[in-house]
Amino acid sequence: MVPTHSEPVTDKDNVKIQLDVYIQLDHVLEHRVRRPVIVVVDKENNRALLIDIAMPRDTRVDKKEQQKVNKYQDLTWEIKRLWKVEARVLPIVIGALGTIPRGLEENVKMGITTEVELIQKVVLYIRTARKLRKVLEYG
Repeated sequence: MVPTHSEPVTDKDNVKIQLDVYIQLDHVLEHRVRRPVIVVVDKENNRALLIDIAMPRDTRVDKKEQQKVNKYQDLTWEIKRLWKVEARVLPIVIGALGTIPRGLEENVKMGITTEVELIQKVVLYIRTARKLRKVLEYG
């Protein structure tokens, strides 16, 4: 089951995880660009991973994946400069009916240790829960 609430920043040993946290910079960037869904900082290896999640229609999966990479490019450069780490964007884009983009499995292996099928289930669960809440809230 997916937790409904998590602490915005978890700092343990050599890893720091930020969930939906506004990133402070000394340069001006758009507000929406400064708040990726998840930021994982591997302190031991000096690496940062910006993870953003989307669930578009299945026909737009590849396009949305590229949009996510482009959206966070400037933030990635700023994080590299300020935090002195190697940084990259990992877009997790799953189609509304479960479509997985071509390169997702390779990207995930480079960034995090988990199975793509698990990511697919979690994203579908989160999206379905959000839609259900909207329907019940405004019913």
